[in-house]
Amino acid sequence: MYDVVLSSGHMVSEGTMEISGEAGSYVGRLSVGGIVAVVRRVEPGPGHMRVEADTGGGIVVLRLATDGEFFSGNWVMGAQRGTATAEKRRPYYEGDVGPVSTGSSSRPPHSDHEPS
Repeated sequence: MYDVVLSSGHMVSEGTMEISGEAGSYVGRLSVGGIVAVVRRVEPGPGHMRVEADTGGGIVVLRLATDGEFFSGNWVMGAQRGTATAEKRRPYYEGDVGPVSTGSSSRPPHSDHEPS
């Protein structure tokens, strides 16, 4: 699952994108700003991904470059276009409490020393 943001000169919409399957038979769903689209085609490559999704009223195309976790690029649907970002959603595990510390410490993480 990816958290997705699509923006243009007059809007910013947040949502999600789910893609599953394997090369040649990916399926999924793009849900952004009240629009739900069925992912019809995914073309992954080294450092990039192209996604086509059918909204029922048109095809939205996402062209994204990636560093492995974060994607950025653009989207096009007919005459509408803008920028797009997507980030892999970190799986939630029961018991997650967030970062251990947000401050600085003189001890290395996971130190065996008793706190002072």
